[in-house]
Amino acid sequence: MTRSFSRTFLVIASLSLTTAAPAADGGADPRTAAPALAPDPIYRRAMVEVKAGRFAAAIPLLADVVAKDPMNADAFNNLGYSHRKLGQRDQALTYYAEALRLDPKHLGALEYQGELFLELGDLPRAEANLDLLGRLCGRCESYEDLAEAVAAFKAKPKT
Repeated sequence: MTRSFSRTFLVIASLSLTTAAPAADGGADPRTAAPALAPDPIYRRAMVEVKAGRFAAAIPLLADVVAKDPMNADAFNNLGYSHRKLGQRDQALTYYAEALRLDPKHLGALEYQGELFLELGDLPRAEANLDLLGRLCGRCESYEDLAEAVAAFKAKPKT
């Protein structure tokens, strides 16, 4: 019985070592997201492009990812991020909304959508995202980044 228990323990332990844990920020922040152990190679290439600031190159790769995996909230979030960085705000809104439909607690999507709301001049919606981030993760990186953006928005002279 002891040998069977030991073997079972080793199998469980090895499985736990090979299973990627979700990133603390929802895997959403392309600046800090840790790579999963075996991500989709197309997604991995897309994230290289996003991290390098080559958003136009990332978009078709991310579109391929969501075509194959329409439940991938991280890919939808990064589509939103890439479109936002290219100034394509309507597309960004659509992709952030889809990421949040799939995962209403997606920290990265809440942060980035809040930043987009600020770009659009919609402080109340940005503050709503900030409030939700505070309830979800306290003063995590996504909360701090959006809080900084909200403070900068409020400090800007109104024209």
